[in-house]
Formats: sequence, C-alpha cells, structure tokens
Amino acid sequence: MGSAYSRTSSSPTSFHRMGTARKRGGRDSPLSIGSLTGEGWSGKGGPVETELTVKYKRSPSLLKSYMRILLKGRGEYHGESPWARPLSCSTPPQEIRPEHRARFITLTRSTTSSGTLPLLYPSVLATPLRLALLAHKAFRLNPMGLLHTGSEITLYEPLRGTAQFSFRCATTAAQETPRGLTLILTTTAFCGETLVWEERAHFLSRGTAQKEGSASRHPRRECEPDFAPQKHTSFLASSEIGRLFASFTGDLNPIHLVAPAAKFFGFRAPIAHGLWSLSRSLAALGEDRPSSPCTLSAHFLRPLFLPSQLDLRSRKGEDGEVTFALFAPFTAGPLLCATLAPL
Repeated sequence: MGSAYSRTSSSPTSFHRMGTARKRGGRDSPLSIGSLTGEGWSGKGGPVETELTVKYKRSPSLLKSYMRILLKGRGEYHGESPWARPLSCSTPPQEIRPEHRARFITLTRSTTSSGTLPLLYPSVLATPLRLALLAHKAFRLNPMGLLHTGSEITLYEPLRGTAQFSFRCATTAAQETPRGLTLILTTTAFCGETLVWEERAHFLSRGTAQKEGSASRHPRRECEPDFAPQKHTSFLASSEIGRLFASFTGDLNPIHLVAPAAKFFGFRAPIAHGLWSLSRSLAALGEDRPSSPCTLSAHFLRPLFLPSQLDLRSRKGEDGEVTFALFAPFTAGPLLCATLAPL
C-alpha cells in the first residue's frame, strides 16, 4: 500500500539525542517510560536518560517497516522497559492525495463537508510513521498482535482539507497490568508551527509478564457507559472490511486479515480495526467532522468479530457532549464506548 503522501525519499535524515523533556500541546512535559500516569518504570531495565529522535524526509516506507518487524522475531517481553530508550519519529509537512482522502470517506461512510477533514483521518495519515517507530530496533517488542485498546484525541483547530500536516510520534508510557503490558504512543499533527491535533493511543501486548500485586478489577467494567440512549443506529461490519481497511491504512496486523492468523493470536475470527469502528460510529452519528475544538475519549472493550450487524446507542447532552456505545449480538457488553465533548 502506498503512502498518502508523495515525495522522493523516506530515509531518516538524522539521528540525535535529546533531553527527556518534550513538547506536548505546545507545552513542555516529561517523557516517561514508566507507568501510564508518568510516575516511572517499575520493572527491570530502567529508562535511559536520553531520547532517540528519527527525522524522515517523507512518510516512511511501509515495506521497510514490515521487513524490520519480521526480522525482530517474536520480540518477547521479559519485564524490562519495552523500549531501550525513549523514541520519537517525525515527518515534514506533506500534501494529502485527494484519492486517499476519498478512500477513507468511502470506507467509513464519512459525512460530506465543505473543506474539513474527518476527526480520525490524521491517525490514518500517521500510520506509516507509527509503524516505523514500532519497527525501530530501540522498540523491543514485536508489534504484530498488539491490540489497540483506546485513544484520547484532542482537536485544537478544525482540520482544513487543503492543509499540509507534519507529524511526530513518540513512546510515552508503559505499564504492566493484569491483562498484559499496556503502552501509550502519542502522535501530534502540526500545520506549520501550530499544533492542530493530538492522539494518545493505548495498546496492549497480551501474554506478557504480569506485575505482582496488580489490581484484579476488570478494566472493562470501569469503562462501560451508564446512560439511557436517546438514539439507536444500526450498520454492518462486513467480512471484508478488516482486509480493506488494512490495505488502505497499511496496518497489516494479521488479527484483521484472515481467520487462521486471528486464531493464532487467540481470536475466533478476524476482528475490525478499532480506528475503523470508531470512525464508522462517528460518521453514523454525523459527528465525524467537528468544526470547533473538542476531545474524544474512546475505549475498545471487546473485539468486533467480522462480520457483525451492529447497534450504535447514543445520547447528546445539553452541553453538546455526545456519549455513545457500540454493541453486537450475543456479546456481554459494548464493543466500544466513547465520549465526544467540546474543549
């Protein structure tokens, strides 16, 4: 799958070390590789005090990233920090191809708009950069089989369709939990020098070493919504949407592709990308292109097995906050729940 951008070279132009402070939302904040609250890593192999930064001339090559991932082998986790040192990758401003944007709109049934981009489209644009970070030798785990368990997205300014965006992706935090090792990667999008969009994506590496004495409360129950829906919307997640969205984004995690590969990682059938199910839900609600600053907090609680007929339940408050949850037949609870709120 080609990139959404078109330039001449994808080789890194520089490797250098920085201090542990980094920019987030235009503000300085410490870059932690410890707990998800930034309180320090508690396992073996503590953090290195410098950040490794990789700057690309254009969007990194997906083929090269997957070759590096295959060479990683299993990339097993043994209790040390999942990265050898804090790591970040960045790309310069690049123009979006209209046909790539149109394909995203088709796959997610995005609403029409007069010049703005869907809220989650930057996450697709940043996929090659995110994969390059995960494929880097400083990242100790093999990303194949990683589960996307949630995202916190902040829109600072409307996403103009004619804008050129530069991206930065960085390792932010890691923590051992009863379910495995959880990771946070932070991706930021800039228009010129202005921060316009930010995502903190949560991932889970199942079957890794578990921290002794970790809380046993099931995280799903803490995230599940408690609201009376005002609206029900139904739509279909087809059997081929996992392969189509994987081909489009370049996220070829085998759990999305075919049943044998999904079963190898412990799933009874291929599962949909969390990014697709969230984008499709926002589009079904007509909330996928916000015109003012907002935040979106989403939790992916259960796998969306393909194919599935889905029931989207939502409620909009007087303050403009939208709460919604996605359900499938014969599941014990919601597949995802999310809240979209004005900033």
